[in-house]
Amino acid sequence: MNQAPGSVSIGIRTELRRLADLQPHPRNFRRHPQHQLGILRESLRVHGQQKPVVITPDGTILAGHGMVEAAKLEGWTEIVCHVYDGPYPEAFLAMDNRASDLAEDDEQALAALLRELEAQDQLAAAGWGEDNLSELLLRLDAEEKRGREETFDADRAMAEAQGQQGPTRVQPGELWQLGRHRLLSECAHWATHRGHFARDLFYRFSCIRVRPLMQENPSEGPRTLSWGAS
Repeated sequence: MNQAPGSVSIGIRTELRRLADLQPHPRNFRRHPQHQLGILRESLRVHGQQKPVVITPDGTILAGHGMVEAAKLEGWTEIVCHVYDGPYPEAFLAMDNRASDLAEDDEQALAALLRELEAQDQLAAAGWGEDNLSELLLRLDAEEKRGREETFDADRAMAEAQGQQGPTRVQPGELWQLGRHRLLSECAHWATHRGHFARDLFYRFSCIRVRPLMQENPSEGPRTLSWGAS
């Protein structure tokens, strides 16, 4: 095998090891919550093992603790490993985690990729869910809007709203969706004249009216909850 300066080998030599013969490094500081283990398990089911676990010659894990845990949960008995042959195994343990922490995502490129995978019904195979993708897209949309030049004239909108007559668009007890946020319209003494302004403000932020909150009693059927003083 070719050797680099310092007698570190170039290339990866893999071995098939029994999971029962591997042990976590006592100084491993990276923890793997159940949510991550679930994604790793799904990856092993869909893609198989596509990169080796890194171990010392005696079977101590340096990289791939989460993968080993996931493989055990999937009922595997063996896994492909690379035996570390460098001079500083503990330093490699820290460096491997540090290197991944310093990576930066191009979230626009990620969103484009995930949209394509969603169209091909492969989102779950990428470890993403519909809710995760929606959250990412909403955040990117909000960041894009924050970068726009503000053209809304609040004073003018207030003056126009105060001069309008008739019922307001917003009624007490309604729940409105403003991007990722929800706004509950309550009954207050100042609602009459400020409600006109709220109408224009909601229009400015492109609100989407959502269903009123419902009582959770199937025997009675859904009923709109009401708010305000009794």
